[in-house]
Amino acid sequence: MKSDFMPPTRRSALGGKSDFPRGVVAPENPAYPDIFRSVLRKKPAIYYRGNFNLINTERSLAVVGSRNGTPVNQRNLEFVLGALNGVPITIVSGLAIGLDALAHELALRNNLPTIAVLGSSVEDGEIYPPSNEPLAQRILEADGLLLSPFPPGTAIQPWNFPIRNQLIAALSRATLIASAAKKSGALITARLALEYGKDVFVIPGYVDDPLYEGSNRLLRDGATPILDGNDIRLYFGIADESTKNYATTDDLERKILSALREAKLTADELARKLRVEMPVLMQKVTSLELKGWITAGGNGTLRIR
Repeated sequence: MKSDFMPPTRRSALGGKSDFPRGVVAPENPAYPDIFRSVLRKKPAIYYRGNFNLINTERSLAVVGSRNGTPVNQRNLEFVLGALNGVPITIVSGLAIGLDALAHELALRNNLPTIAVLGSSVEDGEIYPPSNEPLAQRILEADGLLLSPFPPGTAIQPWNFPIRNQLIAALSRATLIASAAKKSGALITARLALEYGKDVFVIPGYVDDPLYEGSNRLLRDGATPILDGNDIRLYFGIADESTKNYATTDDLERKILSALREAKLTADELARKLRVEMPVLMQKVTSLELKGWITAGGNGTLRIR
């Protein structure tokens, strides 16, 4: 394998029909991603097609899940990612059948950059699964990125995919488990993310749904539940633009809205933060709830609606 960096070109020795930048970056090259260099024990050469600059994004979220897309887990993921329309967060996934592919689809639909990390080479006619090659083409056309540790001509083997999962977990600041059974590749990615010191998020599911058994166990063990897209916005420090239209002349109402833009808080936490008596606070909270500006969750936390 060559140890030098193959710069982005419109056509190269890697072949392929599509007219997109492509290249290979070896670990010893200065262009090799720092995030891979810092966390991966074995550092493979990285083959790519598309916008390589996406690999250095500061806000990247891995989204992985079950191969079995059901109306429930698909709707849950659509609800969460749909709220991120146009937000500068890069969605990273594995182009696999099921919720991985849906994550890329939702990224494209909601104007989010997206990176597909493959268990195959990135070349036309070699992308796996073949049924998702049109999706890979659309990712490239949307200025996205295809990434792989596997050179052209690599055979599809079961051990390719745990290696792919290492790159997904390493590349992302946090990993969102959309749906995971008791034994699944998504749980492998979650374990790797924790090993690399990354945060793990989980969309909760029905307790009797086998496609959420692994997900719910992660929640039991301390993973962060994600109930809507604003949870992800808050994690990345991105304000919900819709809250800017909440105009009030009441000073305490403004302080409550400002505090809840930063984090979800219980009434007790909010009272301590704002140093206000509880009866006074609850009067304003009730007013904001009636206006439809804030809402209370099942665990008692208040958040911007």
